[in-house]
Amino acid sequence: MPVTKYGRNGDEENWTLKTFFTTEEPFPTVLRRAEIIDIRTEEISPLENAISDVEQKTKELNALNMRYTTLAKSGQQVNTNALAMALNGVVDAPVNGGVSSYRQHFLSPEFMAQNPKQCDAVQRLRDAIDDQVRRSLTLCYVIPNVGPCFTRLK
Repeated sequence: MPVTKYGRNGDEENWTLKTFFTTEEPFPTVLRRAEIIDIRTEEISPLENAISDVEQKTKELNALNMRYTTLAKSGQQVNTNALAMALNGVVDAPVNGGVSSYRQHFLSPEFMAQNPKQCDAVQRLRDAIDDQVRRSLTLCYVIPNVGPCFTRLK
């Protein structure tokens, strides 16, 4: 659930509120209902959301890499539309600006000056972005027919 907060300098920040339920019986279960014995909520900062988004997209790229590499080795005709769309989403994200907006906002000297305690999280984001770029470049080289994304990725 999105939550809007205001930062130190008055900027609007979109936080995420995650709610965790602990039930009496573990899932999966044959019961239709399970009694909730504990509820815990956690606020996720925009920086942590960015890290999570980048890591999740990298996992998706890894899965696509395994799938398409296996298909390419089999000698079958490979439709790379899903892979091309995923790479395009990494390179030029149409929603929320993706990695480019994360770089612009969280990796800027101004952000670091205003949030010195976030240094470790910023480094995690930087590492996650670097990993995603490496994975994307690898896919552009290894999988045929996705070369056009390489030009924008460079």
